[in-house]
Amino acid sequence: MRAIMLRAFGDGLANHLHAEMPTVTPEKIHQVGKSALDSMIRGIICNSLLSPPLTAFPFILAHHDYGQPPMPGPIMWIGRNVVGRLNQSFRQFAPFDLQGNPQTYQ
Repeated sequence: MRAIMLRAFGDGLANHLHAEMPTVTPEKIHQVGKSALDSMIRGIICNSLLSPPLTAFPFILAHHDYGQPPMPGPIMWIGRNVVGRLNQSFRQFAPFDLQGNPQTYQ
């Protein structure tokens, strides 16, 4: 299923992301203004804090290279062996597998 979805959407998504790159250059971001960026960051933080921990934590771990920056061992163990297994669907398209290794898609 994952391979079918990647084949169906992969090229379009890659083209879209390449087209977006010029919009996130440092020059463009500086044009937005500090107050607008601060407001956006506050909104992201508030939304993250409102997410249930059993949803947000596995999502964060699914997109986190376990080596950079290093996380405390107990948190990594809980994340991998307990919480990470509760929402395994979060890892379907995540860049890292449950052990923290980069995923490859066929």
